[in-house]
Amino acid sequence: MDITIDGYSIGIIMEFKYDDKLNPFKNLLTLYPEESSCFEFSKNNVTEIKYTEYIKESSYYESDTDVDYFTYTYDGKYPVTRDDGWSKEYFEYK
Repeated sequence: MDITIDGYSIGIIMEFKYDDKLNPFKNLLTLYPEESSCFEFSKNNVTEIKYTEYIKESSYYESDTDVDYFTYTYDGKYPVTRDDGWSKEYFEYK
């Protein structure tokens, strides 16, 4: 995604890595679409998101990269926890 503000091109590149397990949230319909996330798009579970933000102008370039990692535990074919290193989410299926 790129936008231009005062002659500076500002952009974000997001790169994803996935495991080979089934994502129970694929195509999840939510009541709050603005809160939808990358976790609903793939048939597999997101294990890494690499964010690169950059600003460039004709003689100036700056970038910053952050990486978020996710680990899962499974009971059967679906994850029962997702941990991002800061918090752990628990899932129960019916």
